[in-house]
Parts: sequence; C-alpha cells; structure tokens
Amino acid sequence: MPYSRKTSVVITAITVCCAICQARGQQGLENISEECQKALVSLGRRHPAQSVPINPEHMLYFLHIPRTAGRTFGVCFLKQAWAPSRRCKKSYDVLRLNTSVPGCGLLSSHDDYSVLQHLPTDAAIATQLRDPVDRVLSMYEFAVEVAARQLRPNATQPDPTKMDTRKVWPWSILIPFMEQEVQGRAATRKHEEDTQRSCLDPYNNEFVISLADFIEHPLARELVHDGQTLQVLGITTYSHWKLAGPVRQCLHREPPPIQQLLLSLALKELRRFLHVGLTEMLDESVEALAATLKMPINGPAWRNVPNTTAQSDEAADRADEEGFLEQPHSQVSQQPTEPDSAYLQEAPLWAAYRWCTARARKKNAVRKQKALALLTTPDGQQLQFGHEARANLDPKLIARIRELNSMDDILHQVGKDLLLTRRKDLHAAHRLQRLPQLPAREQQTCTQPTVNTDREAAGDESKETTRDEL
Repeated sequence: MPYSRKTSVVITAITVCCAICQARGQQGLENISEECQKALVSLGRRHPAQSVPINPEHMLYFLHIPRTAGRTFGVCFLKQAWAPSRRCKKSYDVLRLNTSVPGCGLLSSHDDYSVLQHLPTDAAIATQLRDPVDRVLSMYEFAVEVAARQLRPNATQPDPTKMDTRKVWPWSILIPFMEQEVQGRAATRKHEEDTQRSCLDPYNNEFVISLADFIEHPLARELVHDGQTLQVLGITTYSHWKLAGPVRQCLHREPPPIQQLLLSLALKELRRFLHVGLTEMLDESVEALAATLKMPINGPAWRNVPNTTAQSDEAADRADEEGFLEQPHSQVSQQPTEPDSAYLQEAPLWAAYRWCTARARKKNAVRKQKALALLTTPDGQQLQFGHEARANLDPKLIARIRELNSMDDILHQVGKDLLLTRRKDLHAAHRLQRLPQLPAREQQTCTQPTVNTDREAAGDESKETTRDEL
C-alpha cells in the first residue's frame, strides 16, 4: 500500500509513542487498511494531544470499570468523603443530569472515556484497574450468580420503573445471555437421568456455559476482553462516539498493528488521570487518592441522603449491588433538603470506610450463597466460586484468558507502576496517611463502629490490604 500524508496523520492523531512505531516510522502502519486509518484518525482527534488543566475541586469523575471493586471504592470511600451538597445526582451508565449545576462535584458511572464530552473540560478522572485474569473470572462468576436468581420458585421480573443490575451496561447484555443459558439447561436437565459425579467443577458443569466456551464467545470479545483498555479509550459498545464501532471492528479484523496503536494511546491517556488504583491494592489506592486530594482520612464522613421512595428489601438489595445505582423516578427525593451538617457521621472517614467495606463483603457473601444454592445437583453438590476454585483452574485456560486480554495486561502493569510511584512521591512529601483497622469485634459483626474520634488515631501504621470480590 503506497504511503501518503494520511499515514503520518494517523501517527500524529493518536500520538503513537510506542517503541515499535517509533523504530519503524511509517512502516508501523504498513498493514493497516485505509478504512482503519480513517477510523484511527477520528479516534485520535477525540483525545487531546496535550494535557489539559484539571481541577478535582470542580469535578471528580470516577470511571467505574466493572468488577474492579468500583462499588467499594466509589460508595465506601468517595461518596462518604464528599458532602451531600457536592455529589452529583446519581448516575450509572446513562447520564440523567445537568453536570453544570452548582455543587455537582462527584460523579461515577460505567460509561467509558467518551462521556467526558458531557462533563466540564477541567474534570479530573479517577479509576480502578484489576489483573485481567481475575477480572474476567469475576465477570463470569457474577453473571452466573445473578442469572441463577431467576431459578427461584417465586422469581419475579424486575420492576420496569426501577433500576437494577440487568439494566446497567454491560450486565444488561451479559446477564440475559447467562439467564438463557441457565434456564435452558435447567429445562434440559429435567429430562435427563440423574448421574453421580466425583466433584462438581464450578467452571465446567451442566448448569451453565463453561468458562472455556464463555471466553471464546463473541459476546465476551465485545464486552469483556480488554474491556479496561477499551473503557479508557472510550470505544466500548456503550460509547457515546459513533466511531467506536468501526475502531473495534478494525481491532478484531487487524489485531496486531491496531493493538499496538490503541494500547499506546490508552497508556498515554491513563497517565493523564488524576488517580489510578488497583483492586488488589484497594487500601493503598484509597490512601493515595485521599492524599492526592489533600483529604485527611481522619476527616469527616457523610451519610447517604435518605431515599423517600418506597421499595422492597429485594429491590433495595439489587440497588445496593452496584453502588451508585439510581431509581430513575427518585432523583429529586435523593437531593439533600437539609444542610450537610445534618448528614455528618460521628466516626471519621477511615472508620466509615472500614465499616462500609465490611458490611458490603458480608452482604455480598450472603447474596452469592443464596443464588448459587439454586445450582445444586441431585446428590447435593452446590456450585461454589472462590479462591480455591480459581486456584484449581487449568493453567492453559488462565494463559488463554491472559492472551485474550493482552492490552489489559499491560495497562494493569502500568497502572500498578503509576500507583506505586504516586505513593512514593506522596510519602516523600509526608502526605500519605495509612488506614487504621477497626477493632476485630466490629469487623466480625459489621456494626457501626464506635471509634476514638481523636483524629490522631488515623496516624496508626497498622493496616492490611482489603480485597474486594467485586
């Protein structure tokens, strides 16, 4: 293919700074079709070539990547750290608010980078990343768990006037798919003879599509694999940009050269974020962002604004599953009608965070146990996900997942480097504060903490990394 000025424009437009393209110059694009070059040019123009000034005091946008402990980070830390008058109206993957209204300073959603076109130009971005293998496993497990709930004898369809997990991208697509799998296989099992088995494999059984088949399914390619990179780039299936579809098609059709270019752009964008945290370093991530924002972890914490819209316990649980989930018709009732001081908690921020995460883990464990109990064999074996089950997975399957998420693998490694570097700099500046632990009794009971409100308590160096199954 003859080279043209367009090739140089592509390199400039998407700011290709990877070593391969720099070494080869224009030859780095020799195998990219003209159609895909046009798509990449359009994408590059959506990402600023130079860094723009950001102001987290004006707005902090939490780009919530699914299954990265985003609920814990967003609800248990960010939401409690922001006074109610500074929180934007709740959103998830659809913006239902005017972010230019005074006071709107904290927003979280499952949208990708493309949502920034609706936000103030100086909005700061924070996000959480996760090892791609753990994230893929978590997405599979969560989809199975939610789908299993439809096997309850008195299962009802969700109230169409309320928001629930099935309406939130990407679960709005993944969960119906998994529900069809679970329900279809349940109907088939009724006509088959019961068989004895030595051990029920949670990732390969008669209840649902196997993990090996799931990761190769076209739906996983579109919604799961390299999803963190696509979300940082703004080209997911839920993108606000029309160009996202053509770019993804090019990625699937011409993967090697396109991957190099897209990953380069994603890494450059990631380095512009105010904060990059990790699921496996959740406490360290909270500490780093708190220090970056000059927010004392022994400072104030605020409660939720009460929701005056009546709802069942089941509906409340569904809403609680996904953090910033909002019932569309209760937006007005969620806005504070009293001064912020009315919502101030007695405990400091670090204690409120600890209590919130402990309570969330307990609720999630109970919810998961109830759902997976519906996937039980006639001889009493129940589907069980967990660290032990993951440890027994075939190494070849793990390697395949990592191969299918090669961009996310590098993005995660760079994210870890960014977090460690940020923590080192904050420590050197004497700004990094460690999260203390709650007393053991309160961790076990998940009761509202009774803590010493002496702010000096937050200087305690004892801590342990909190891992969240989300």
